[in-house]
Amino acid sequence: MAESKVRIQLDFSGKAVAELDDLKQKVEAPSRAEVIRNSLRWLRWCVEETAQGGKFIIEKDGKSKEVVFPYSASR
Repeated sequence: MAESKVRIQLDFSGKAVAELDDLKQKVEAPSRAEVIRNSLRWLRWCVEETAQGGKFIIEKDGKSKEVVFPYSASR
């Protein structure tokens, strides 16, 4: 069974559109909408993981550091 779709119109600044297009190119997404959908999935995953006590660790050049996620499920 196909999920129904709802059209949403968003207003972006020129800078935000440039960032969206840059991400679209970098991740080789077929559309801006796909970048936004993937971003929503990523944000939901991050919120759910941190709500369950998860932490984000970034490793670069052999060094690890914890990254504080700026959003919380309790907001």
